[in-house]
Amino acid sequence: MATDAPRSLAAELPNFQSIPATVVETDPVISYLPPADNLVQAGGFEQDEMWWDHWQVSDAGVVTATSDVWQTGAQAVRLGAACSYPCLGAQEHLSGPRLEMVEIEADSQGVLHMLVEEEGDMYYRYRTPDGIWSTPVVVVQDLNPYYPDLIIDENDVLHLVFASNNGAVEAVFYTSFDGSWAPLQEVGNDVEGRLRGFDVLADGSIHILYQNHTEHVPMYVQRLPDGQWLPPQRFMSALTWDVASMYVSEDGMRHFFYTKGSGPSQQLMYRTLDPAGVWSTGVEPLPNNWGDQQVPMLLLESNNGELHLITINHMLEVYHFWRRFDGVWQAPTQLEDVFWSRPPKLVEDKLGAIHAVYVPDWFNGSYSIAMQRWTRTQGWTPRIVVDNNAYPASSAAMGKDGVLHIAWNDNNIPSYTTVAPAGVNRVNTLAHTLFIPTEVASPTLAFTALLAQDVIGDGTEFSVIVASENYSETTTIQPAGNTWQHEWLDLASFVGEGVTVTFQLTQQSTDPALVVFLDQVSLGSAYPDLSAQLFMPPSVTPGEGFSVNITVQNHGMIMAGQVVLTYTLPSPMTFITATVPPVQQGNTLVWNLSNLPAESLPVEITLELMVPISLTQGLAVNHNLVVTTTSAEGNLGNNLAAFEQFIVFRMFLPLLRSLAGPGVG
Repeated sequence: MATDAPRSLAAELPNFQSIPATVVETDPVISYLPPADNLVQAGGFEQDEMWWDHWQVSDAGVVTATSDVWQTGAQAVRLGAACSYPCLGAQEHLSGPRLEMVEIEADSQGVLHMLVEEEGDMYYRYRTPDGIWSTPVVVVQDLNPYYPDLIIDENDVLHLVFASNNGAVEAVFYTSFDGSWAPLQEVGNDVEGRLRGFDVLADGSIHILYQNHTEHVPMYVQRLPDGQWLPPQRFMSALTWDVASMYVSEDGMRHFFYTKGSGPSQQLMYRTLDPAGVWSTGVEPLPNNWGDQQVPMLLLESNNGELHLITINHMLEVYHFWRRFDGVWQAPTQLEDVFWSRPPKLVEDKLGAIHAVYVPDWFNGSYSIAMQRWTRTQGWTPRIVVDNNAYPASSAAMGKDGVLHIAWNDNNIPSYTTVAPAGVNRVNTLAHTLFIPTEVASPTLAFTALLAQDVIGDGTEFSVIVASENYSETTTIQPAGNTWQHEWLDLASFVGEGVTVTFQLTQQSTDPALVVFLDQVSLGSAYPDLSAQLFMPPSVTPGEGFSVNITVQNHGMIMAGQVVLTYTLPSPMTFITATVPPVQQGNTLVWNLSNLPAESLPVEITLELMVPISLTQGLAVNHNLVVTTTSAEGNLGNNLAAFEQFIVFRMFLPLLRSLAGPGVG
């Protein structure tokens, strides 16, 4: 659930039993959820099918009770239904270069970036969130770039690395794009074939693994966060060519896979290099009991720390290894198809499923682009053909919205599609009719929702409609990522009226599928929720000045009116100054803070106090702070703050020395 402060909502009406808030402990805050059942009958969907007696469901839409996917109880409600995998969208044919090789990545704004290679040149173009492709521009010319790799960092900066071996230049080149392309940098020479690994971390460090042409050994090169490139170094010695793969975790841990030995005794190995440059003490062999040598092709670390490795043996059989987050390798699984030339592209979706996009069997004339999906419970799906006319150039990227983008060469025509469209035009509604009595102070509708794969700005959206006979309000709920979010709607405009509350999911067939989970729906009175805090040194000495920090905040979702802050200055402290001047009445300091808005930022005040130097004995003093408002509050427990402070004396013991010497007197 997305929340940044404690919140409270309660309902107390005639003939209704007072229901305490449901408290859910989260890290690092505690969130107060509204009552599960009051004006909205069975609003929390916790009574199995009984809630159908109180809600009206659209005939055309898909609205079902489902097992709860959060800690709110046994049941939740799902609006909408995604189509069956793979849910392919309409295929687009693009003009421009014909994609002898292609790489795509999606940034946080929904922009898709594409790099393609044709006849020794590399071109760049992008696709806006509303589907408009830019005109291709040349990025690299006459260098014959070989198997480029593209990464977008958390700041949406593009990082491009590629090998060039056109006879005149055999090197690895790097550049980046942040509104304009940076000059090419040569970062490693004597290159053999394609790159083996490329990663960019949040700290700005860049990691590249490539194949050395002369010795046929993998070489590793790193750029530090300050922009300095370190000299290339051997990954390990005595390795045959085409046998290494690399992934770098966000903590700087480098993971390497490679083969050891030769012939039938060749074995796949795993080793790490930590951020300090220290190799793991042992080499970890992977399960390899089927008697076939394996060559690592592609490596992916999932969001929960699992490692996924795709390998191919000399018979062109492809296997999938995965290492659980607890370090235990699972038995390898053979995929049903053969990959050739380029390895598959692996991407992970929001739910932890792994998608492989590849061109199988093209050397046998199959010429198709295919995809498969892997989950922990079901393993790999059968192969699904995306297009039967595919040159062996393809790429895939997972957008932040959960949409999978695929690009490939369709008989020399650049092509593009997506995975996870809605499939059909559909409106799903869940409605409830009720009356809001005038006795309800600050009526508020509250609920939790989980929106999966929503794309802001497209025709597929989730909204809440509150309508009376003469007036209606529609609120579109924006996604907060793949997490539960707590939403509040002010219904003050409808006091004393009958209203219909409608949760509505609108799906467009050409847009990504959207499924909404609903839970903890309730309607009741909302209150402000003020809190006061004190911070100061635990002990002070006579004659010492010190600071007292005061923090006041409204965590509630409605305004707190005429907020007054009162601080009682303990005797014998002396008030010197404050960052916000108070009204002083004896030993009491008062601040009139006017109104604090809903979910306000903290109001911070710093006091400077002095301990009189005339004190002759230690004592404990109490600092007291209280915040009040003219608005009714539902939670008064955090309106008070107290701090016990000690006034201490430092003792200086005299040093006595006998003039008669040791052992005398």
